[in-house]
Amino acid sequence: MQHEIVHAFGAGVYCVFIALFLLASRIPRTNPGARWWAAAIGCALVARLSFLFLAPLKDPALSNVFYGSFTILEKSFLAVGFARFFKVGIRPWLVALVSGTAMLWLLASWSGLPVPLIRSPVYAAFNVFMLGYVLWFIVRTELDCLPLIRRVMAAAFGALLLHWACGGPIGALYPSWLDHGFVLGTVLAALQYMSLLAAILSLFQRRLLSAEAKALTMAFKDPLTGLYNKHFMNNLFDQALLLATRPHHLVAVY
Repeated sequence: MQHEIVHAFGAGVYCVFIALFLLASRIPRTNPGARWWAAAIGCALVARLSFLFLAPLKDPALSNVFYGSFTILEKSFLAVGFARFFKVGIRPWLVALVSGTAMLWLLASWSGLPVPLIRSPVYAAFNVFMLGYVLWFIVRTELDCLPLIRRVMAAAFGALLLHWACGGPIGALYPSWLDHGFVLGTVLAALQYMSLLAAILSLFQRRLLSAEAKALTMAFKDPLTGLYNKHFMNNLFDQALLLATRPHHLVAVY
């Protein structure tokens, strides 16, 4: 029962993020990275549901293949979305090559996969590589986001990288760690996608402030000459007259 609660909790968290990313992607002129991240978190949701609904069938190999396949797709969409949103030099062909190789290995090892899949060194190496590849660009390039968001993003990707690198050995030594590892992975993934969502919201904020500044400029300046218009002067005189009504204050017009 505890195993089912863990995956139901993870699926619920992922559903919330899918809704948020889809809502963000529907705003006009939204960067296409939001749609890729929505697809990535959707794959993570399907991976969790595969454990939740395929576990009663008593077929670990089938649940391993479903979970592993959609986790591979999640990391691929995550990396491509990162490249699209921040316009960094992540190579799509390299992401496709590594993901395709991992998928072929998964299908070739269908019946021989360890139970659970996260104990497999090959599978863990794929996740470590993909997270490390994105983390490299977070650390080494100038991202179009606030420094705080960038630091949180780097911390989330780094923590998930360590989680995948250490999860297999810890799970082999302490089998009871499996459920705790899934909970920790869900929390770290939520932090990761929260930082990406914060980057989208930060972009919206900058767009809103820019539009507001442009609207104020158009309201108070003549678009042809760039000089202040009558509306601006009326406001200026109103403020000057208010100051002139105070004791020991004068106003003059030159």
